[in-house]
Amino acid sequence: MVFATVQAVSGDARMDEIHKLTEAIKQHRSDAAAAAERRRVLILELAADEYSDAAIAQAAGITRQAVQSIRTGKRYNPHRRRRK
Repeated sequence: MVFATVQAVSGDARMDEIHKLTEAIKQHRSDAAAAAERRRVLILELAADEYSDAAIAQAAGITRQAVQSIRTGKRYNPHRRRRK
């Protein structure tokens, strides 16, 4: 079995593409995490302003139970699977 060095394959367009895709995935994850944190902050603000969990859930496109979980800080497990 022959293993090519990084220098030997760096000119391969597929290697360049896979590197670019990996970087795009990393950026997407970072953006998604930032959006989730902002959504959590907004949910907490709306709950503090006495909006109902149901109204917040409808606006956020999530369940009322998920809003309650965010508001109370307790984990929400919609499929009732135990976390390890």
